[in-house]
Amino acid sequence: MVNLSLIQTVEEVLNKHRCLDQKVIVACSGGADSTALAHICGNLYERGVLKHVVLVYIDHGLRDDSAKDGDTVVALAKQLNVGSVVEKVSVNREQASLEAAARDARYEGLHQVAMRIDASFVLLAHTQNDQVETVLMRILRGTGVAGLAGIPEARDIYVRPLLSITRKVIIDYLNDHHVSWIDDPMNEDKALTRVRVRQDMLKWLRTENPAIDQALLRLSLSAQEHNDVLAYTHDMLANTADQEPMHESQNGQGDPLKPIQIKLIQQAPAAVAKTMLVHAATKAGIGPLGFVHVNALYDLAMSEPHGSKALSLPQGRAIREYDRLRFDCEHQIKSSNPHVNVRYDGSYNIRIPHQGDRMKPLRLKGKFKKLSDLFIDAKVPRALRKQAIVVVCDASKEILWVEHLGSAYGIDVNVTLTDVKELSSNRVL
Repeated sequence: MVNLSLIQTVEEVLNKHRCLDQKVIVACSGGADSTALAHICGNLYERGVLKHVVLVYIDHGLRDDSAKDGDTVVALAKQLNVGSVVEKVSVNREQASLEAAARDARYEGLHQVAMRIDASFVLLAHTQNDQVETVLMRILRGTGVAGLAGIPEARDIYVRPLLSITRKVIIDYLNDHHVSWIDDPMNEDKALTRVRVRQDMLKWLRTENPAIDQALLRLSLSAQEHNDVLAYTHDMLANTADQEPMHESQNGQGDPLKPIQIKLIQQAPAAVAKTMLVHAATKAGIGPLGFVHVNALYDLAMSEPHGSKALSLPQGRAIREYDRLRFDCEHQIKSSNPHVNVRYDGSYNIRIPHQGDRMKPLRLKGKFKKLSDLFIDAKVPRALRKQAIVVVCDASKEILWVEHLGSAYGIDVNVTLTDVKELSSNRVL
């Protein structure tokens, strides 16, 4: 007997997220949920609905028999006539939560395989039960509204076709198709928070409210809708910001780090402002941000603009400088090899600022002032000052032009920078 409704649901989700004509990975542990998803995707592949399917087993190395489970997944792939990959990963056992460390390693492994085999999407087998457990766990941790939304159906390359399906329906599907699966002993290990929530807390809550699962799902949906409103408002404000002139240097290049304008944060309602900050941090590769992180970030944005302040965040930090806020991601690969075009009637050198540098800015009409003071006057962020481009006359050693400040008084020079991607402390001129 073929469960057409379940297969149709998966197909509709995959079509919704444009996965059908792409190479897809099915993350398969050999457990019931991922085995069912793999089997359904095998069915869709056999019918020509999916074009290319690869089962990927992530071997965390946390159990002595983990490699044996990988063999089971490979065998399933052969049975379904689809591809398979076994990827070994290293789990940071010193991390406070072994569960979180394993999850981080698993996603990194899936990402690496996706890049290596040029897969467009990774399909994950989270179910409705996982959603209920996740929302409850986040409530216990004291999440904000964003966290109450729970697990998204799709984000980046990850799609969860079974998120609306209960585990009971999954087990029924496997039994109907006489498909066996592996029972992971870690699913019974009460040292893990999720297992305690599943076996103890939810069991007790169902005695108080037999419909607690549906109540938590409604809460999740309500939070998702709330987040959608905030995201829409964020996009509207971001579009407005793009139409306004950003801080620009006199060479017209603008700030290559594209910081957030603090005034947009301070003028917005708190919920919208926090959403803007989370979006910007996520885009910069920082996160995930918890309730405490988001509120600390918001306080940083709302603080008085005296000097520079920094806030440590997961995977990086936020830096408040004058009327702007920017993010530094510790894992972000930064490179900058700008091409400097100089039009000047004479020989010149290009370098970065030196201690004690002085120049004659246009506004002082021939009077010298320290470069460091001029940067402060112009509210140039500290991170940009040390690596600013300086053009110096070869003969007199006089500064002709400085990035973010422009030309010196009485100097006929024109400088433009091209192909500037992002400034880095490693830039050498």
